[in-house]
Amino acid sequence: MKRTMVFFAKTSHFAKKLNTSQIFSALLCMAIVVWAVLLVGFNKGIYSPTILYKDNYAVSCKAFTALNIPLKEIKVQVWGQINTEEKKNDLENIYNQAAAHFMLDKENVEIKDNKDTILLKQQETFPQGRLHLVLQSPRGGSASPICYYNFLYTTTNTEKAREIYQQFTAFLEKLAVKPDIGVTFSGSVPGFITEVDCSRRAKKAARTVQAKMVEGIQGETLTSISFYTPRGGRWAEVKGRKINLQVALHYDKSQDETNIYVGAPLIYQDY
Repeated sequence: MKRTMVFFAKTSHFAKKLNTSQIFSALLCMAIVVWAVLLVGFNKGIYSPTILYKDNYAVSCKAFTALNIPLKEIKVQVWGQINTEEKKNDLENIYNQAAAHFMLDKENVEIKDNKDTILLKQQETFPQGRLHLVLQSPRGGSASPICYYNFLYTTTNTEKAREIYQQFTAFLEKLAVKPDIGVTFSGSVPGFITEVDCSRRAKKAARTVQAKMVEGIQGETLTSISFYTPRGGRWAEVKGRKINLQVALHYDKSQDETNIYVGAPLIYQDY
């Protein structure tokens, strides 16, 4: 209390030595400095409560990193359907746009065309990963003019995974489609992990992104827990409840190791 009084006394004494114009100028300079700091902070995301985890990639990456285990691979997957009533969105044009966007070799595409459906498949290997693409559309009859798509990119490079996540987002926005993108990080630790330890690890990952448990199952060799965080991106709805983070641990007896998966909004692969 004494220190506070001394501080105000010194400040008051100093203020008496300044005229009104000098005091105003000093306050104006302080305001400009504070404004500049806050502006830089908001631009860099320092002060935003959601900037760190505002998409599925950021959520899964942050949660997986908290587990401090070796990374095996990252899978970035996008799927959904596009109404193809407009000519620009027919199957061939969608493929051509995808080929240009992801720099695919059109010579590698596999086409299956029959009376019921048209199917385009392609797998392309790049220096930092591989892309698997599937486009399918019903043909003729009373079938709705719809194109179903599924793109899967697998890599071990976190920067490449982030880049692909952004590329998927940009590509779908070009087609005026809301991007439903799933990201799964996977790794493993030697040996068997007890049920208690599995639960502890899953909740540790969730705490990192301020996620709360929604539901889960647990057995001797498998633990799978779903969470929701308001800091995440798009979510899946299960039984009326939002889920945008899933952590699973599965003991592989043949390899004597426990595989760990962290996915957002869900883990879209076998485990």
